Amino acid sequence: RAAVLDERTRIAREIHDGVGHQLTRLLFQVRALEVVHRDDPALVGELGAVGAGVGQALDAMRSSVHALSDDAEDLATGLHVLAVRGPVEDVSVSCEVGQDLPAEVSRCFVAVVREALTNAARHGRARQARVSVAEYPGFWRAVVTNDGLPAEDAAADGGVVEGMGLRSMRERVEALGGTLWVSGAPRFRVQATVPRPDAPTGPHVPTSTAPKEPR
Repeated sequence: RAAVLDERTRIAREIHDGVGHQLTRLLFQVRALEVVHRDDPALVGELGAVGAGVGQALDAMRSSVHALSDDAEDLATGLHVLAVRGPVEDVSVSCEVGQDLPAEVSRCFVAVVREALTNAARHGRARQARVSVAEYPGFWRAVVTNDGLPAEDAAADGGVVEGMGLRSMRERVEALGGTLWVSGAPRFRVQATVPRPDAPTGPHVPTSTAPKEPR
C-alpha cells in the first residue's frame, strides 16, 4: 500500500513538473504573441482563443494532479510507515478516522508525528512510542507519547520551551485552525487537534490541559 501511494505521488509530481511547466511556458508564449501582433485584431483574437484553451488545459491538469496527490494521502499507511522506518524502535499505531478526513489534515498529522518521533529519539532516547489518531464530532486529534527521558528543556509547569521543530508543528496545526499541546513531564506528549469544517463555532478543545492516556 505504501509503495502504491509513493508511486501515485511520484506520478503526480512528474505531471506537475513536466506537463505543467510546458503548458505554462506555452501560455506565456501565446500571451507574448498577442502583444507582438497587437496591430492585427484578427490574429490577436485567434491567439486569445488558443490561450484560453491552453489555460483550460492547465487548470484541468492541476485539478487532476491535486486529485491524484490527495488520493495518495492515506493517513493510516503514512503513520505505519513512520512506525516502521522511524527512529524509535517500537511504535504502536492506532488510527480510527473516517473517509472524510481532508488530505491537508492527513499531511499535517503525518508531519507532526514524524517530528514528535524524531524528538523522542533525539532528545529523550525513547525506545517505545504510542501514536493515536481519532475523530470526534467536532474535531480530529493526534496524540504521540513516548517512554523517553523527561525533556531537559521542560518548564516548571510541565510545558516545553519551543525550538524550531515544535514551532514548525504548531504553525502547521494552527494553519488549519487547530491547536497544539506539548508536555515534557512526566512523559513527553504531543497532542494536535484540528477542527472539522462542519464543527460548531466556539471552543472545541482545551489548550492548557489534555486527557489522560488510557491505562
